[in-house]
Amino acid sequence: MKKNITKMIAAAAALALMATASFSTAMPTVMAISNNEAYVVGENSSVGMSLIAGGSEIGIKFHLPAGSSESYIELDGEEAEVLSSDSGCFVITAENAMNMMKVHTISSGSTTPTELAKVSVCDYLNEIIKGGMDYEQFKPLAKAMLMYGAAAQEYFGVEADGSPADGITGADYSGISINSEPFDKAAFNSVLENAPVTYYGMNLSLRSRLSFTLFFSLNSGVEMADAKEWLSGFTFGGAPTQVRENGTSFLEISVDVPASELDKALTLTNGSISADFSPAQYLAAAVGLGDDKLTNVCKALYAYGTEAKNLSGASPSADEKWMSDTVHSGKATVYDLASGGCANLDDFASLNNYETCALSVADYNTAEMAGAYLELTDANGSKAYVLVTDRDGNNNMQAGDVDIERNQFTQGGSFTAGESAITWRIMPLPTADTGSVSYQIKEGSTKYWCELQVRNHRYPIAKLEYKNASGEFEAVTRKDYNFFEFPNGINGNITLRITDIYGEQIVEENIDLGLGVNEVTSRMTVPGTVQFTK
Repeated sequence: MKKNITKMIAAAAALALMATASFSTAMPTVMAISNNEAYVVGENSSVGMSLIAGGSEIGIKFHLPAGSSESYIELDGEEAEVLSSDSGCFVITAENAMNMMKVHTISSGSTTPTELAKVSVCDYLNEIIKGGMDYEQFKPLAKAMLMYGAAAQEYFGVEADGSPADGITGADYSGISINSEPFDKAAFNSVLENAPVTYYGMNLSLRSRLSFTLFFSLNSGVEMADAKEWLSGFTFGGAPTQVRENGTSFLEISVDVPASELDKALTLTNGSISADFSPAQYLAAAVGLGDDKLTNVCKALYAYGTEAKNLSGASPSADEKWMSDTVHSGKATVYDLASGGCANLDDFASLNNYETCALSVADYNTAEMAGAYLELTDANGSKAYVLVTDRDGNNNMQAGDVDIERNQFTQGGSFTAGESAITWRIMPLPTADTGSVSYQIKEGSTKYWCELQVRNHRYPIAKLEYKNASGEFEAVTRKDYNFFEFPNGINGNITLRITDIYGEQIVEENIDLGLGVNEVTSRMTVPGTVQFTK
């Protein structure tokens, strides 16, 4: 087993289901849950197991006894590479959806190996489902994964003693609707009229890794090498294309896609030619073919991806979070900073010497990207860094476009004013390294009505919740000008829970925001005590 297996799984994982279960010869029982990681402990247990879900493959992580980094460990009869971190020793592998019932054996000792555990993905997911109320956040995803495994097993004709879906209730993908417009093949090929290739079709592999592939046929009289070189000038999903020959007349380009991002558009572009493709387009078309088994596996995959995307409370580990970051493609335009951006962060940007930008309405997403720190890269490889403080008020920008304050172009090397092809990705906010999040209270706020803004967050904020009188966390409505509204105010200390776009949660316990009967006459900032991990 190679270390690149670890990177492959982590890079593919958009969300991690890191509920750790321990297995031995005895049936494990639920014991405890801590920090959103579920622990299933069995008698004489020595090996734990957790899953990395929502990625292009299902990642299995076996947690080993202390000191295993110096031991000989076998996985399924072959020597396994033992990795280690501050949290312990582990072995990582990947599993196909159609093989969820495959039993894996972990052993120790090179001369006469001693069996430590035998377990399958199906075993693991069933333990999560059988768990108590503490497991509720994981159960919908576990059920959806088992249904997907059952559909894949049937579609590919895998012989097994039973089905992963046996005994599973409350999970059904038959009513799933994959709402996606078909790709306009004719329109795209009209753009390729003078190109060396013609677009032929798309495919999404369902056997193992979720690999999304576009196929092109070689035009008459064109040499394969010339067509391959031409396609190599494109990016697909923000990454350089890896063009492969398929027989004597076809070429293909592929990109791995997380199950949780099946609806996401992947742009194929070389600057002058651009088109968006999505895995959901393939799934919708496949469902329309009338093949019941194919329809089932496509709908089950879509349902699993939806549950992975919607899961709240299970946080990716720090080293998985940024390996899975998305690269966006678009064009950069320039504007002159005048009255400020709608995200109400211009003073924060100025105080910390951040250059600023605006995103499209789609990317801004009701202020979800407000305060995000972006790394921009132009066609020559020059980089610039900006803080998101605004959205496109005229709705003229496309998803992926960035409108940058003019001063940033002068600092960005070969960045030039006007329209430039760029890629960008979210980076950790530098000032978060030396400070906690903070809260700005809007003018007019009292203990009867209040709006507050979260600032200096390392990553963009997806959700803010407060602990209500019943002790439960309740979501707070977010305005597109980047304030969260408490229509009944905040009277006394309050506990807040903040979730970033990668699922990590931090809790601010019993903070006093200083609100009383009198209105706040000018915005005030209250320091917090917590920060997201790197």
